[in-house]
Amino acid sequence: MADILSTLLEDHADMARRIEIIEQQFRECRRSGQADFGAVKSVLNYLLNYYNVVHHPKEDVIVRHLRRVDPCAADRFADLDEEHERLSARTREFAGGVFFLIDEATVPPPWVAQWAMSVFGAQRHHARREEELLFPAAQDAFGARDWELIDREIEATMTRPGYKR
Repeated sequence: MADILSTLLEDHADMARRIEIIEQQFRECRRSGQADFGAVKSVLNYLLNYYNVVHHPKEDVIVRHLRRVDPCAADRFADLDEEHERLSARTREFAGGVFFLIDEATVPPPWVAQWAMSVFGAQRHHARREEELLFPAAQDAFGARDWELIDREIEATMTRPGYKR
């Protein structure tokens, strides 16, 4: 498996662990009225920053390259960049609501936990789709030269002036 795919799979596993932390805190809040909202804020900030700035751009490079190498396989992912935007917007909206409640020292009402389950359920579904469809399609379509080109494009993207990690 290409290094970049291994890294993306590790990112997905890391995201799942972080989402579980948030969900666990909301379960605890429902149970006892107490939770570590500092941990919730920290995890949400990480998810918003890392996945939008580092992770999703890497996947977008893979899809762009797949469009050049195997347009038929890429058709299934024509909306991936838009899906990344929608997931990002939903996560930002959720985080904004949670941050407001936390900053106002308000215990989030029970419906916030349901909101979290909806937002993060979509994140999990998205990651599964990539793992089950995109990554295998890329693995099948790309040779060593393709992966070198992808690595170079990702490196160029991540190091260009004005790029924020």
